[in-house]
Amino acid sequence: MSLNLIAPVHLLVNASLGDDLESRAVHIMYSDNVGIQISWTGTPTGDFGVELSNDATLDSLGTVSGGTWTPMVLTFPNSPSASGSDGNGFISLNQVPAAFIRLTYSSESGSGACNAYLTAKPV
Repeated sequence: MSLNLIAPVHLLVNASLGDDLESRAVHIMYSDNVGIQISWTGTPTGDFGVELSNDATLDSLGTVSGGTWTPMVLTFPNSPSASGSDGNGFISLNQVPAAFIRLTYSSESGSGACNAYLTAKPV
């Protein structure tokens, strides 16, 4: 088995929260635990989520493309939601059974900017 320790990856860089969005995808194969830190400013109202894929492709430069993306049911009590003011949240995922992951945001109203970072490690 290959070790896949992922140092912080900047998923979203000052992304607009005025519309729905998807972050860049990250290859997390052989990583059991994944953490996503999210911070936002402005007056956005909406929900963050996670999508997983096993059939996306990874090129020699590490770019992920294509794939069928399925929303992950977040089973912890407080999945991050923006509620009209500056804020932050953290998504902690254990035993993620997928090869690729990305962060999503479903906008309801308002606007703002968002930054998100992902890190992962094996058990």
